[in-house]
Amino acid sequence: MQFISVKSFTLYYLLFVVLFTAPMVFFQKDLAYGAPLTDLLSLKLSPYIMGFYFFSCAVFLVHAIKPRIWLSQFASFLLFLGSAATGALLISTTYEAYKILEEGYVTITNLYEVSLLFLSSVSFLAMFYGIKNKTPSLLAWVTPLLSISACWTLYLDSLGQGGPQELVPALKSYWLTYHVIANFIGYGAFAVGAVLGIMMLVSKRQHAKQKPTTLPEVKKLEMLSYRVIAVGFPIFSVAIILGSLWAYEAWGGYWSWDPKETWALIVWLVYAAYLHARVHNKYSVVVMSWWLIIGFLVTVFCFLGVNLFLSGLHSYGTLK
Repeated sequence: MQFISVKSFTLYYLLFVVLFTAPMVFFQKDLAYGAPLTDLLSLKLSPYIMGFYFFSCAVFLVHAIKPRIWLSQFASFLLFLGSAATGALLISTTYEAYKILEEGYVTITNLYEVSLLFLSSVSFLAMFYGIKNKTPSLLAWVTPLLSISACWTLYLDSLGQGGPQELVPALKSYWLTYHVIANFIGYGAFAVGAVLGIMMLVSKRQHAKQKPTTLPEVKKLEMLSYRVIAVGFPIFSVAIILGSLWAYEAWGGYWSWDPKETWALIVWLVYAAYLHARVHNKYSVVVMSWWLIIGFLVTVFCFLGVNLFLSGLHSYGTLK
């Protein structure tokens, strides 16, 4: 994976999403209105698709213990397949919703579905920036996070969140797709930034002790993390703006200080401050690394903690 161009990677990625989606749709062409969730191919395939992330992480771990180029390439390819298949899973679930509910909408409406979107976003961004900046080690370091996310997704599936569900009125809006996708591109960038923050801390320590390492120099990792956040932050900002417009249409006001809105603003302020500090070179690499890690933890609370522990207008995103 790391030896192809960004353009080739993107084209292959889209091709594999289509190749994975086609059979998921074709073999469900006879789905009827009201069909049971047990008939849905997306739910049957989900555990196997999550397995790509676990297997990729395991192969990278073996590669770390006993380095082999073919192991790294194989693990990267597994990650590629998992990400493309996850994207196809979201598309096929959208098709299933149209068939069994006779109501067309993009299935990114509950924690299970957006967790799939998070997996696809983080893995794609990690591969994209890893290839663009010739940093294949980024893929190895991001797979543990993806494996944890895959476990969480399977847990949500076990609670019955998988499969199309009737939407609450507030979600029946054309704003849904644009707001959620922009939001999770931002989340994905923040996740990759946090992984790069960890890599910076480890690289700095190993280079300081003159230990052999496969990690790039801290300066390269720091520049890459800045580029990732510099792309993710404005997209996340757009997501907040779209969310405000959607809130006005759904609830009659642009901003209500709902817990989700409040924590989204906190996330925005954390990364706005990070970019300001980075541009003015105010802090050391260690401080900036921890800033990225803590910023992502704040993001995780905004993504999950608010839904699980706080109530508000966004209470439809719970474990129920």
